[in-house]
Amino acid sequence: RLIEKLLDIPPENVNFETDYSNTEEPEEPDVLSLNITVMTQLLKKCCMSLQKSRFRQPLPISVKKTFMPSRKKPWNTQDFCGQPFLATSWAAAVVEVEVNTVTYEISVRDVNIAIECGELLDEKSAISAVKTESAKLLTSFVEPNSLNIIYPKVSFIQSGENPKEIGSIIESILPAAFSSAVSQAIGVPVTNLPLQTDSIFNLLAQKEMPDEN
Repeated sequence: RLIEKLLDIPPENVNFETDYSNTEEPEEPDVLSLNITVMTQLLKKCCMSLQKSRFRQPLPISVKKTFMPSRKKPWNTQDFCGQPFLATSWAAAVVEVEVNTVTYEISVRDVNIAIECGELLDEKSAISAVKTESAKLLTSFVEPNSLNIIYPKVSFIQSGENPKEIGSIIESILPAAFSSAVSQAIGVPVTNLPLQTDSIFNLLAQKEMPDEN
């Protein structure tokens, strides 16, 4: 749709060739190698170059562009200030759980996630990515993987800023929201994941132990 907007080319005539032969994990974090902000800016630059050349050069036309983020506030290791990232995404998660104090099992009742994402290019794909990652994470919070899976309600806060990375942000907020919910339910801080029924039993037993002081 972005190419259609910039070059007036129907979406069905746009094809992306991707090399899937390399299955090795990148050395750098995905926020650097697969950042949607970088990819979108590169695509816009290429489209603008094609727009200028399409009526002057014979087909096929190839363009190559690089993207260097502006460093208005570069990271200062001495003062520990500045902006080390190309873009930052803000997100919040609320998890509601129920803890059975007889079987010491945990069930998830509700999950709500809100993400400030900048410009949202494909809301359907974005929601699907967040729900899939959330479901995968929820299964890892309890051993054995008996935690019931509830797909979250997802809300995006859009703005005129460039698209921001949202895929991996769930890995930072959902574990914290889950552990906080369990902590409030049993009245004891949960500091380690995954949990087992023995873990809940020991935490509750610790709560009921009299203070030696």
